[in-house]
Amino acid sequence: MNMHVRSDEVHKSDGAHVCSDLCHLTRMSLKHAHNMKKVEAQSYWRRCMFFLGASAVVTLFFGIVFFTTPTLITYFIEMIVSIMGITISHAWYRVTANNIHWHKSWYAHVRGLENQLASCTKKPIRMISGIQAPHSLNDSFLLNRMLNVVFFVFWCILPVISLLKFFYYFVYVNGVSLSLANTLFLCIPFLIMVFLSIALNVFMCMFSSKDDAEIDNRELDIALQYKNGQNQQN
Repeated sequence: MNMHVRSDEVHKSDGAHVCSDLCHLTRMSLKHAHNMKKVEAQSYWRRCMFFLGASAVVTLFFGIVFFTTPTLITYFIEMIVSIMGITISHAWYRVTANNIHWHKSWYAHVRGLENQLASCTKKPIRMISGIQAPHSLNDSFLLNRMLNVVFFVFWCILPVISLLKFFYYFVYVNGVSLSLANTLFLCIPFLIMVFLSIALNVFMCMFSSKDDAEIDNRELDIALQYKNGQNQQN
């Protein structure tokens, strides 16, 4: 879930003009930063639509299976679908959390560029509008995070309901005796589902962290790209 938006370094482009005007480079960096934000926002909402669509499809499939006649096969299917639902909900939550961290990192870097531009006295200063405070960013993501939590809790509750329904059907409807062996047998699919869900989500956490959403200075500051290019040439 890497949130980086990579771009070619300016100093590596063919025929690039080496510019020593720090004010001009800072203005270019601010423009580049806003372009990066637009691309990241579009990519984020595409991912959100994908997770929302996947959650809707999985929920619909679970509902179809849930309201059919309970059998051992449908019980296993419900557990498998529950694993998918929990994993999708957790992945969606982590994408949202990483995107919030990416934007906070972006704001911090852009503030640094604007402070750098404000200290420039060569030309009149014209700030790029549209910078919002981080708290307003959190407000804009509040609905999305609430959806993430609702879907995750929903998918954690559904397997329990499915297990209780399965017990009710086989014990009270079919008259199967609730011995220790039968109880363990009926609980095995549920326990496997719990174990696999925990394993998949822990695995996901291992390969997704806030560090993945951290922005490198060189991605936004074009002046640093020129300096690094000149140092490499020297």
